[in-house]
Amino acid sequence: MVFDPEQVKFGYAKSETLPRYCRECAYLKDCWGECPKNRLLRDPHGEPGLNYLCAGFKRFFAHARRGADALAAKITAAPAAEPTIGAGAVR
Repeated sequence: MVFDPEQVKFGYAKSETLPRYCRECAYLKDCWGECPKNRLLRDPHGEPGLNYLCAGFKRFFAHARRGADALAAKITAAPAAEPTIGAGAVR
């Protein structure tokens, strides 16, 4: 089923049909254009294939990225914890 010709075609279409607006977007690695069935709009340059949820995704990712970056900085700065063995574990 995974290698069914229609499935393979759909998989390639996911990346090959993205408009330039998407390919150059700062959030491409977050949404990857989402599902091709939702690409109903034209981008600001008139190219077809823009996801109708794009504006909302951009707002969400901009909001979430600030928190994610702050969390990543805390994790990176924290010293590595020593592994512990639970109370019921056998050595």
